[in-house]
Amino acid sequence: MGDDGFDGDRRDAALRHVAALLRERYVLPAAVDGIVERLEAGARAGRYDLAEPGLFAEVVGADLKEASGDKHLGVRFDPTGNAALRSARESDDAALEAVKRNHYGLVEQRLLEGNVRLLRLTDFDWVPGATDVAYDGAVRFLRDADAVVIDLRGNLGGEPLAVQYLVSHFLEPDVPVMTFVEAGSETKVRSLESLPAGRLVGVPLYVLTDAHTYSAGEAFAYHVREFGLGEVIGETTAGAAHVNERLPVGTEFVLSVSYGRPVHPATGTSWEGTGVAPTIETPAGEALDVAHALALERLAAAASSEELRAEYLWARVAVEARRSPPAPPDEATLASCAGSYGSADVVLKDGRLWLLRPGRHDFCLDPLTADGLYGARGNGRLRVRFEPGRMLLHPGPGAQALEYRRTGD
Repeated sequence: MGDDGFDGDRRDAALRHVAALLRERYVLPAAVDGIVERLEAGARAGRYDLAEPGLFAEVVGADLKEASGDKHLGVRFDPTGNAALRSARESDDAALEAVKRNHYGLVEQRLLEGNVRLLRLTDFDWVPGATDVAYDGAVRFLRDADAVVIDLRGNLGGEPLAVQYLVSHFLEPDVPVMTFVEAGSETKVRSLESLPAGRLVGVPLYVLTDAHTYSAGEAFAYHVREFGLGEVIGETTAGAAHVNERLPVGTEFVLSVSYGRPVHPATGTSWEGTGVAPTIETPAGEALDVAHALALERLAAAASSEELRAEYLWARVAVEARRSPPAPPDEATLASCAGSYGSADVVLKDGRLWLLRPGRHDFCLDPLTADGLYGARGNGRLRVRFEPGRMLLHPGPGAQALEYRRTGD
């Protein structure tokens, strides 16, 4: 429903307030006149003569972004948020509870094949005394990894303090990390000297990005690329580098305005408007498998023992099968594999091979390669290869294969 009281006077007052805040706070003062002129032209043309305050905010916000090229610049209809800001509260209890329920953006930790460990972050939230403790737990999980994957696909950004805390684990102490420039001042940020969970310097690092990786998520990826900490794999990020704040407009709108800009010590600039280009470009949906396969390939090449090398190569076969599944075997090939192999039977059911052994679980066999290697679904340590007259069971990486002769051959 429309707001019957949302008339031209209120629209004009909101536009004047937005213009005043831009002149007072916007990070690029030389750009303000052009942005304000765009709003004034829109008002003269009747572009904002809208009865719905939410739609008004949406159209004004779109013009702000288009006129500035700044993805942090925008306005929304939010009377509750406006009231909270005017009462000087940083966030309401509901927002803080949502941050906690989202575990400060640390939404997934997972052990992948070959002791490659994954951490996925949807946000870089920062609550002093809480986020750092959560990060310490995540780093302790990552610390024993042979390689680390940090998934920032879809990361919506957040606080520079959270980025500083995480990236410090991959840097030596007291390294210049970023300079934040505001009107008349600069704030220099360095890597932290004290980290309760220890450091991850030198651990092979792979960061996943997509076109929806924003702001603080981009900052972490930019550090990884420009400091040479690892690979950035996926798609070029959104290109939103500026630091923003939320300000009340009137009594019902909230303006997001950029008040600072980052300058990276390695480049003297940032990713504003350009995004962070990956070191290895690949569709976002394939980025994890690409990173995992590359990590395993490099780990195998540098392995300190044949046992480790066998483990990495074993894991890589499964990853490559996910990336490029082999063509399903034809019916004749499947039928040729079915039969009795001593104490084991291989049966063909509904177009799939099943391994049956007395006193053990039955396993559906999925093709891993085009030359007759199958994996046991649900058991990553068991693989089967069919050869003329026999079946070879591989009980794990580096282990001796068990031979089962085909009955009757």
